[in-house]
Amino acid sequence: MIYAGLLNFFLCPKDPPYMQRTEDGTGFEGFIADVMADIAAQENLQYEYQLVADGKYGAEQANGNWSGMVGEVRRGVRRFYSVYVAK
Repeated sequence: MIYAGLLNFFLCPKDPPYMQRTEDGTGFEGFIADVMADIAAQENLQYEYQLVADGKYGAEQANGNWSGMVGEVRRGVRRFYSVYVAK
């Protein structure tokens, strides 16, 4: 999402080496962080990371609602997440 020139990357940083908190806890590092930094640099964008509220990717609940990143997208809370997809 872009708000006044600021790109927000929403994420769930649980997957080293793809995305994780830095040792000092002040930032993020890993493959996804590197790719997002490269995209922002190439497009001359400013960005920030925001964590998914419940820290989960998402699963369908018994009532049909979804948790995690998937739930936030389905409810319209977020429009974009940065994640890796692996087999």
